[in-house]
Amino acid sequence: MTRIALDAGYETHEAFTRAFRAMFDQPPSEFRQSRGWAQRLDDARVHFATDGRIDGFTPCTGDKTMEASIKNLPPRKVVFIRHVGPYVEVGVSWGKLCSWAGPRGLLGPGATMLGLSHDDPEVTPPDKLRYDACIVVPDDAPVQPEGEVGVQVIPGGDHAVTIHKGPYEQLKETYAALCGQWIPAHGREPRSAPSVEVYLNDPGQTAPEELLTEINIPLE
Repeated sequence: MTRIALDAGYETHEAFTRAFRAMFDQPPSEFRQSRGWAQRLDDARVHFATDGRIDGFTPCTGDKTMEASIKNLPPRKVVFIRHVGPYVEVGVSWGKLCSWAGPRGLLGPGATMLGLSHDDPEVTPPDKLRYDACIVVPDDAPVQPEGEVGVQVIPGGDHAVTIHKGPYEQLKETYAALCGQWIPAHGREPRSAPSVEVYLNDPGQTAPEELLTEINIPLE
């Protein structure tokens, strides 16, 4: 699979797996072993354009093709609670963090909420996935670790940045396009560091199709 990924123009096996899973709803190894794969390939209507893009594949960022850029982001100090388990269950950790941060004045207007995804769900078992629910705090904020709440600094540096519009369940499609196509096409390589998701509106007050998530992929 690694040889196939490199032959197809992907920088890493993980980038290939993400893009493949977004298109076919299963990892490449499982797809290869399944029966009837030829019919499924035909049904998918996948075609590669001459410049290496996937024809007909638009990430979940509205009706336009992906708009991304490379930005040099500063380090960010955060308070966080780590969740271990399926990403769809991170709401419990967010509830605990907000209950802790609210009385301490850390949830005022303009508070930045973000998530750190440490593991690729395509290669890591669901019960081993690590995710940090985070709230950005000023560098000089007198916060200290307390119980489940920790303090860390997210490293800065170059990041590939794009906006995902739509349900969180469809984030994988935008990740696949960004990591599997856009980053390699711009001559860069993802750094071995957690991806950062900045949540730009409130899921409790926003329709799923209107949710905005800024995805930051650290780059070498």
